[in-house]
Amino acid sequence: MRPSIIPLALLAYILLLFAPIDIIGSNIVIDRLADAGHLLIFFLATILSLRIMTKHSAPSPELIKLLALGIGSLIVITELIQPYVGRSASFYDALFGLFGLALGLIDYKMYFKRIRGKYLYATILLNCLLVTLSLIPVLYATEIYLLGRKIFPVISDFESPLELKLWQPYALSSNSQPSIALSRDFKSSGRSSLAIGLPQAKFAGLEYRWQFYFERSFDKLLFDIYNPSNRFVLHLRADDKREAEFNDRYNKQFVIPPGWHTISLPLTDLTTPGGRQIDIYKLRRLLFFLDEDYLPSTFYLDNIRLE
Repeated sequence: MRPSIIPLALLAYILLLFAPIDIIGSNIVIDRLADAGHLLIFFLATILSLRIMTKHSAPSPELIKLLALGIGSLIVITELIQPYVGRSASFYDALFGLFGLALGLIDYKMYFKRIRGKYLYATILLNCLLVTLSLIPVLYATEIYLLGRKIFPVISDFESPLELKLWQPYALSSNSQPSIALSRDFKSSGRSSLAIGLPQAKFAGLEYRWQFYFERSFDKLLFDIYNPSNRFVLHLRADDKREAEFNDRYNKQFVIPPGWHTISLPLTDLTTPGGRQIDIYKLRRLLFFLDEDYLPSTFYLDNIRLE
């Protein structure tokens, strides 16, 4: 192995794992493939490291332990650092990275020991199992992606339990999490809507953070909301960048009296407080939330769509 491969490998590692790469849109399938790709990256990194350090000889137990500790620490540290360089930390990235490390160590050692029989079959089975585990989220994401394409230009109409996976509830400074569920109690179209129960918190709501299908032929974003109780103020936030600051994202407030209401938002109105037009083709997040003055509370969303 020529020494020149080492700086090239380091450069590739920095570009792949630290560069603030911003994929156009927020495609759930690409996101899950990127997660699974950590298995391959750290599998190859482990094999490459072992080959450089052992020079075609079987690795010693001490070397395996040292490499496992070093690369394992690198995987964890990478995820801890990424939020500070424009990326986001991911449990699945770390998990699949550790899967790749384990496979690299096992396969390299088995290769030099010329393992045969039941141990070889067990190793092959372990490889297949870990690769399958890394691909299950990709297959599940593909199912959600295809559902999104099927109902387009509706973003979410809450007719399928699978749609719940598109929404992530959150609460800031709270001891409990919001609840979301399909409900037939109140609906503006179809058979059901999304019921959102928000606890007492500084802020609480839910976000849609997957695939958007905006096209130039659409000029409005609409959604139906039902308030079964007292008047509240709904905050709507839209980001076209990762972890955008307040002045670099869209922020809007809507007063919601009791009853059903349809909110119509021209896409040309998606501007930041600084006057920058949000790039709808790179829209990454859509958040609906209430602040502490109106919590706890319950409301219903339905038929989020483009026209």
